[in-house]
Amino acid sequence: MTMLDHMRRHKAWLKWSLGLVVVAFVLLYVPSFLKSSGPTASDTIATVEGRDIKAGNFRILYSQQIDAYRQAYGANLNDQLLKQLGIEQRLIQQMIDQEAVLAEAKRLGLTVTDGEVKARLLRLPALQENGVFVGEARYKQMLAMNRPPMTAPQFEEELRKNLLSEKVQAAVTGWVTVNDSDVEKEY
Repeated sequence: MTMLDHMRRHKAWLKWSLGLVVVAFVLLYVPSFLKSSGPTASDTIATVEGRDIKAGNFRILYSQQIDAYRQAYGANLNDQLLKQLGIEQRLIQQMIDQEAVLAEAKRLGLTVTDGEVKARLLRLPALQENGVFVGEARYKQMLAMNRPPMTAPQFEEELRKNLLSEKVQAAVTGWVTVNDSDVEKEY
């Protein structure tokens, strides 16, 4: 007897079984689907070395990235192009990479001082006019005009993370030297 013959003989039993499965899906999944409107800002979307990446931080970064693309592409930016660019996946991966680098910095005992942050801040080209820092008031005004707006401490914390990433990269690659004979041997 084949499986199809067996199914034909017990078709009433199969209908009831399938109906029971459908009812179970409806009762268990539909209410939670209707209730859930997506992740909230405090929801964790990834965890790296015990450090949580929050949906709210992702949304801020995503919004900034979309604004940058809108300036570059203008009216030509649509949902299909955004999907093709894979912005969401790249941003999540970028956030995971950043958290991994920060975890490695902690493991290596690397830190960034307030003085280092301030020195880099004063040298940022976007915050200079005629080669001179724009001043504290103008700096805060420029941050407030960002979309989404940022406070000075938020911006400086991001700057601190970038400096820490640079230190990790220097620590990992600083000892690597390649001379001409190594290149010739390899290629």
